[in-house]
Amino acid sequence: MIRICCCLIIAVILSLQPEMLKGQQPENPDVFLIAHRGGVVDEDHAENSRAAMLSAIERGYWMLEVDIRETRDGRAILHHDADFLRFYNDPRRVEEMDWNEIKQLRSYIDGDRPILFSEAAELAAGRTKLMLDVKGNDLSEGFYREIEEALIRHGLVETTYILSSAQAKEYFYDRTSHSIGFNGMVEAANAGEDVSGRYHLFMLASQLTEEMIKKADELNVVVVAAVNEFRYVQAGQDTWEGAKQDVERLLSLGVQYYQIDSVYEPLFK
Repeated sequence: MIRICCCLIIAVILSLQPEMLKGQQPENPDVFLIAHRGGVVDEDHAENSRAAMLSAIERGYWMLEVDIRETRDGRAILHHDADFLRFYNDPRRVEEMDWNEIKQLRSYIDGDRPILFSEAAELAAGRTKLMLDVKGNDLSEGFYREIEEALIRHGLVETTYILSSAQAKEYFYDRTSHSIGFNGMVEAANAGEDVSGRYHLFMLASQLTEEMIKKADELNVVVVAAVNEFRYVQAGQDTWEGAKQDVERLLSLGVQYYQIDSVYEPLFK
């Protein structure tokens, strides 16, 4: 009898785990965090790496923003820069290398290799959502098809957000949510587009105003504020105090969705 009861308890706990991994930061249930550059990025986790993704999933991030580039042989891989100098000490460009060459690289952070987008989609399936930042122009049909097939296979299409890339927007036009600036959102709404179903307002936290937020709410468009360290460096601001002021202001205005560098996670607890 005791063994049966224990088995039932374990079964209930396991059944709850996917729900626990799907959503909001447990410390602040009214806020949805999107991990910038592939997850938790620090001295132990290279950006866009398997380790960074898994760490963010374990911490309960609602969504992960990943950077995607096309290799010479048309494969979709997670990588931000045009070359592999950062993290891999290799100056060669992504577009100059086949996947068979790239998968031999090892990060000096954790010794791991770059990963395919299909591997990232498999890690995310049932655990979190994805925001795609597609890098480069004039990318091949096969590249987009590989991304599409991975999203479909792992049930991620309808929950995916896409940043930038007019080419990616055209390919996934009616199937995913696309980033848009404030003026673009207003123009699209005035032109009769279904902005609520097609776009999310994506802007730097420092640039979002109360009027912009009210207009997005009126149009039923999700507002996503980007809180990234390098933006404060560019603006000549203190990276912590600048972010802290922006987050406090936007939380008071009711903004719930934030794309953040993981260093800023404590601001939301």
